[in-house]
Amino acid sequence: ETGNDGDRCGVFQIDGLEEKLALCRQSMEEVDLKLRREKLSPEGRKSLERERNLLMTKADNYGK
Repeated sequence: ETGNDGDRCGVFQIDGLEEKLALCRQSMEEVDLKLRREKLSPEGRKSLERERNLLMTKADNYGK
């Protein structure tokens, strides 16, 4: 049972962080694939690179 009360319990918090980190990494991989496979306009490429940087920052924060 991980409702709002779950946040007070350390175990749930850690699980939640690991889940967020995993999702974050998955999103980064998807962005990387798009950057490699798709023919992007310079603007589109910049936008994806920005998104990837944000995800990397988030992942760093979750990992701490």
